[in-house]
Amino acid sequence: MRDLVRRASGDAGICGASASGCCAFLLRQGRPYAGRTAWTKAHMSWLASQTFDYPEQRIAFEEMMLAIVRRRSASIGSSMRFAARCRIVAGRGGHTH
Repeated sequence: MRDLVRRASGDAGICGASASGCCAFLLRQGRPYAGRTAWTKAHMSWLASQTFDYPEQRIAFEEMMLAIVRRRSASIGSSMRFAARCRIVAGRGGHTH
């Protein structure tokens, strides 16, 4: 059980690092996000609308976004498995620690 929690928190840290790298890349291109909160629907739409002068920039940006999506999907899956495991253990009257 502890390993699942540690893995989920580790995934969250990786997501944060990837997200920070993506935002830093856009700032270097002179493209700060003007919205209030990052990683919302509006922010994701803004990210999807970004165009670049050079194909290398577009490829780098797409790879960063793909890494973020994959890591977040893995983190969500891990959290769902953890929640299911907690429900199973709680249903048996067992302890979760």
